[in-house]
Amino acid sequence: MPIHNANDALGLFTDEVQEILTSYSIDNKPVNLLDYAVPYFFQSLVFAYRGAKIDSLVDHQSSWYDILSTISSEQYRDRFNNNKLGIVEDERSLYSIANLIKTTKENQTVTVNPPPSQLTLSDFYNVYQEIADAGINYRNLATNNRSTALLNSDSSVILNNLDSGRIDGGIMYNGDAIFSAQGGEFHAEKDDPLKPKSEDFHIVTPVNTPLALDLIVVNKLNIEQFPGFLDQAYQVIKKVGLEGVNETLADFQAVLTEKPETIYKNGPLENFNYVQYTSPLKKISDPENGLVAVEGW
Repeated sequence: MPIHNANDALGLFTDEVQEILTSYSIDNKPVNLLDYAVPYFFQSLVFAYRGAKIDSLVDHQSSWYDILSTISSEQYRDRFNNNKLGIVEDERSLYSIANLIKTTKENQTVTVNPPPSQLTLSDFYNVYQEIADAGINYRNLATNNRSTALLNSDSSVILNNLDSGRIDGGIMYNGDAIFSAQGGEFHAEKDDPLKPKSEDFHIVTPVNTPLALDLIVVNKLNIEQFPGFLDQAYQVIKKVGLEGVNETLADFQAVLTEKPETIYKNGPLENFNYVQYTSPLKKISDPENGLVAVEGW
């Protein structure tokens, strides 16, 4: 079906992504974010860990409070203390975890966001305190003069430490967790002794967890300063975000070169050669008719 505007384009994306794209307003008027940007990746915040399975942590059933209180408990803290728990240092994601715990505990509407009213510094502190109260604090995890956790804003540091066994647990986004499970940047070769095995790498997606939708936007200042920039930007956006969405599934996943180095014809699939983030495209990620379901990816 021809696409003439942002509303027509909504159908290119999964239902979850469509809900996010249409959930905002400007001056109390609903907007479609496709008028401003093109979705690129869709991620969820998860807990990944190495070693024996923790039976009480159940994928899509356990909460963030369940996870944090369990790994810091007397039974399991020796696996994750002394800097063996990695956390992607993104204050917004950490606030979201804390607010999920707080609103759930207080029987409020479960949300990652602060209330509309302006928060004070003490209000923010009280929200963040929920993470420490759940057990992620120096008393439980910092012994031998080490810090409570390995914090780094570069997610590759966390995922590479996890796949190598330098740390035993990580709070990260699902694409990084999957990449780590496959060996990350340095241990992906089949015969690498450090490459994780399925029985000692586990990913838990909490029942309520922050979602992150990455979008591509074009800077208006660049358009004004550099003639031709807009056309170049559109070509990049089409290549990495939208190329091939009007093709059949068979044509969409066509390759230019075969294994061992598979290079896909279309950009949205070529991304999987480098990262493992979830695609927002219905063509790839629809749970019933996308490539993930049809091909068993």
